[in-house]
Amino acid sequence: MTSVYIRLAGPLQSWAGAKVSGNISHTQDYPTRGSLEGLVAACLGCPRGKYPLWFQDLQFAVRVDSPGRICDDYQTIGVRDEDMQVATRLLMLLTGKRATNRGLAFIPDAQGKTTIVRRTLLADAEFIVQIQCEGHLEQLDQAISDPTFVSYLGRKAFAPGFPFYLGIGEDSAIDTLPVFDKGRLESSYYQEKPEPTAESEIKSRTLYRLSSIHTTQETIHPPLECCRKKWLETISEQLRRRATV
Repeated sequence: MTSVYIRLAGPLQSWAGAKVSGNISHTQDYPTRGSLEGLVAACLGCPRGKYPLWFQDLQFAVRVDSPGRICDDYQTIGVRDEDMQVATRLLMLLTGKRATNRGLAFIPDAQGKTTIVRRTLLADAEFIVQIQCEGHLEQLDQAISDPTFVSYLGRKAFAPGFPFYLGIGEDSAIDTLPVFDKGRLESSYYQEKPEPTAESEIKSRTLYRLSSIHTTQETIHPPLECCRKKWLETISEQLRRRATV
């Protein structure tokens, strides 16, 4: 069986995590199934919320090549009463106690008209995503290689870096596609005689398999590559790319 492969990497990403109100939002440390379904739907040109029935058969595998780091997004916006009401009711259901407005949203001005938004983002992360769906692989490959709507990493402001579309290949490629080892590349700058590329080196990476029912986690050992050019060459050897021009 074959799969479509994409790469999710960029300065910032945001994958919907736990959320209490519009003012308190945190990112997951890897792309969620819902986010990936939305990304595929955008490539296909599906209207918001109107996904094909076969989307429930989509299978995703997310390989964490670089976990990145969690950073804070500082924003100030007007207080939204409806969000405060929802958050208050939710906390009462969970704890049986009524929370104060200051406990739900930090309001620094005396007039109570400005609130600080608490959100987190994922910086400098890189993921390889495997997409499977029997009977629709050709359609997916065509849409992802030439998307109808712009692809982004959780938010419209977060564009994916090149390359986004990697190609189509065997299911086993998720284990054999090389990991770009940025840390090894940087350390080689301080060596008088840089070591050769790490084609034969192996280092463990986390792989998440996201089905419509549950998520499983496993550890794999893909090869490392510290040269981005050679990384691209290896990708092109293992995957077939659709001509988009």
